[in-house]
Amino acid sequence: MYFYKMRFLTLALTCFWFSCFAQQDSLYSDYDTMPQYEEGLHALYIFFSENIAYPEEAVSDSVEGTVRLCFNIDTNGNVEFKQFVSDRIGSGLEEEALRVLMLTDGHWLPATKDGKAVIGSLSLPIRFQLE
Repeated sequence: MYFYKMRFLTLALTCFWFSCFAQQDSLYSDYDTMPQYEEGLHALYIFFSENIAYPEEAVSDSVEGTVRLCFNIDTNGNVEFKQFVSDRIGSGLEEEALRVLMLTDGHWLPATKDGKAVIGSLSLPIRFQLE
């Protein structure tokens, strides 16, 4: 992987459960609190910007785009990847976004419902853009 400076990396956490996941008894769509990165959203931005690498193939082919990851946060704060929601961009962008997401495993606060930890789902769009 070639570490290439991106003009910016856009991250936004949004609740995206209905189109990402089939409803399950243990998966709530109405939370008292949403799952969240334990150090906060700003720290998540910093973590991604410090750990993401623009794949060499994507740089050489001038590939840009947004990768949307759909995942669950289990009751212990672990990441359970489910699927890519956006069209595949290729050139290693999806794999790199997933690699960095999995580095956050165990560093999340689970969603809560009625005072209990429950499985929560999130969608994380990551914009790759060359300078």
